[in-house]
Amino acid sequence: MWWRTEPAAVARALILLGLSLALTACGWQLRGATGGGFEGTVLRLQGDVDTPVLRLAEAELLDLGAQVAAAGAAADAVLVVTGADTRRRTVSVDDRGRAREYELTYRLSFRLEPPDEAAERPRLAPQTVTTSAAYAVDPLDTQAADARETQLGRELRVDAVRLMLARVARAL
Repeated sequence: MWWRTEPAAVARALILLGLSLALTACGWQLRGATGGGFEGTVLRLQGDVDTPVLRLAEAELLDLGAQVAAAGAAADAVLVVTGADTRRRTVSVDDRGRAREYELTYRLSFRLEPPDEAAERPRLAPQTVTTSAAYAVDPLDTQAADARETQLGRELRVDAVRLMLARVARAL
């Protein structure tokens, strides 16, 4: 039993536990654990995609410590979101041929360019990130299925934007 072990071992364990709690309670964290490599970086966002994607990317960049420049303003790089689309496919059907499970896939295409056309080649060639998830549906409750698809679509969009920004951070 653990309480019958050596008192010195129990004391060491309690000291380590106390130090761990004290460090987490004061907000200490490993260097580089936050920020995603965007501190002090000024990025400009451009894109032909729907506004929610660009707003989401802007909010994530701000949360990661970047500054988002307005159109035409000076920037370290330009993040161009070139496309976004959502696709749904049937994964399984019941004995009557009605869908029982769908897979939703979200694709986000982007590239990272220098701040002006006269500068060097693109910092990050055109790329696409893909997120997907499957969800079960009740063929008799289409409203619930539609609501689940909408919610899952939002979650996949957030995941795709975060994957995109992780790649951009590595390129900066």
